[in-house]
Amino acid sequence: MIKSSADSCTECGSVLRGTEKFCPSCGNRVSTDDTSDEIVLDVTLPISLEYTEAIKININNPSTVKISKADLEFYPYYVIEYKIDIQRIDPSGKKHNLQNHEIVMVDASNAELLSDAKRTMEFVSKLNPFSSANKKDLVHGGIIERNQIIHDLKNVEPIRDHRLLLTSDYGINIIDNKASLIVAEKAVMQDVIIRNTKQVSYKIRKRNGKMEERKLQIVPRRHEIGIERKSLVYVPKWNITFRSGDFEYKRMALAASCIIIVDEITLCHMHSSLAKIWNRHKRTIAVCEICGRAFCNDHIFRINQMYYCK
Repeated sequence: MIKSSADSCTECGSVLRGTEKFCPSCGNRVSTDDTSDEIVLDVTLPISLEYTEAIKININNPSTVKISKADLEFYPYYVIEYKIDIQRIDPSGKKHNLQNHEIVMVDASNAELLSDAKRTMEFVSKLNPFSSANKKDLVHGGIIERNQIIHDLKNVEPIRDHRLLLTSDYGINIIDNKASLIVAEKAVMQDVIIRNTKQVSYKIRKRNGKMEERKLQIVPRRHEIGIERKSLVYVPKWNITFRSGDFEYKRMALAASCIIIVDEITLCHMHSSLAKIWNRHKRTIAVCEICGRAFCNDHIFRINQMYYCK
């Protein structure tokens, strides 16, 4: 649930999200000078990585780099905790227990299960380990980010009724939860049944006295799956674009865990091919004062307190 004090355009009356600088209907500028303008999120992970830290650049000439865009975006996820504790008796009379207790995350923008480890491993197994293009897809496809989001949702304590003051330093974007909780819970139930179905063996004695081994499939029923907890939690993420000369550099970071997922300006332009990056990182020490490209100490030169590429 999102609440905002800046909920309508003063010119035409159109509904606003509270983060827009201009009205989407009439184009009237939305004033953000009033510090009382705020957004309230019911449940969100905390912002441990503040704006001043998120924009820091550890190079020798940071003043040559400007921020062209900065957004703090909140992505919605359903957190559903379930428990299974059932028992089945096979035809031989032997009892079989099936127990599981797990927390499952669902992307509320598209109803995708984040914690579907089997689906992730199937994707990874199809990649050619010697292909740099596939490695790029692996990194930028979001697997590292997704794993960290799963970790954050499980381990970082969320906060309630978090108030966000609107600021001119950066935009605040709330991503819509397009998938309903009912849809998410249904997807979780289907996944839980599939992943907790197991096959057990038992033996029975035949008429001739010989023992025969048979199989029994234990499938949990919907009413046997107990939902312990379900809630919508927002995950804050920084999306920042730096500009230096003719070049732009992206930075993405998870604000709750302070984990940087993508940071293009920290890697030397000459070592930017993924095949080389995979083996060793060459970090940027400065950007060229003329072209704006980022280079390590092997590919940039200091002349009269200024930095230039070849």
